[in-house]
Amino acid sequence: SLTGHEREGGTPRPPTPEEERDFLSALAPLRDSGRLAAVCYQFPPWFTNRPDSRERLLEVRERHPDDIVAVEFRHRSWFDGDALPQTEELLRELDTVLVGVDAPQIGSGTAPPHMAITSPRLCIARFHGRNWRTWYKRVQTTAERFDFLYKPAQLQSWTAAIEAAADQGVPVHVLLNNNASNYAVVNAFDMAQLLGLSPRKPPRQVRETMRERDGRVPAWVESAPEPPLSSGEGEGGAQLSLTV
Repeated sequence: SLTGHEREGGTPRPPTPEEERDFLSALAPLRDSGRLAAVCYQFPPWFTNRPDSRERLLEVRERHPDDIVAVEFRHRSWFDGDALPQTEELLRELDTVLVGVDAPQIGSGTAPPHMAITSPRLCIARFHGRNWRTWYKRVQTTAERFDFLYKPAQLQSWTAAIEAAADQGVPVHVLLNNNASNYAVVNAFDMAQLLGLSPRKPPRQVRETMRERDGRVPAWVESAPEPPLSSGEGEGGAQLSLTV
């Protein structure tokens, strides 16, 4: 209900005071421990670019006065034509992150691949896969909707924008949401290599998936250093972070 996914009679149901209180309460342990990077609101396709929707964005921002807030749109009305600069300007005024989305480009219920810095505090790129067959389909699990394994060349189309944001001193989080099988993990290693983060040697299962996809294990994998015995070391640099 906080994002308008739940509808009653075709109209998004607003959250109750209890739901809003419980949501904010659930965030408190993460915030208190310093682990709350941002609060991301993924809006549904029926959250279109209208005055009441823009007012809703202001309400979201006011709900989190001390947090970094990110929004992900699922309708092209926020991006097409003159709407894009207006969307970016609104989010800059609200100090809110516009999530860059990689998703199937089919119909109006999606977002074009676009990355912009609308907050100096964070930039986010989120990858859902490009499985157009299941994008609008009623599925049993999210893994069915996001059942897609990127090839490195498909990920590489984002590296220039990601690196440009990082070069401006903005922290960048790259989120892999293609959560079928081990695809997100495989693509996280791909992206780390493409961004020059010198990833460690992937686990055996990841290497096997790479072999099945490419017909061979990528050359960089063979020369990559073995991972440390401790599991506490993650991939990423001062300005770049990968999450699956």
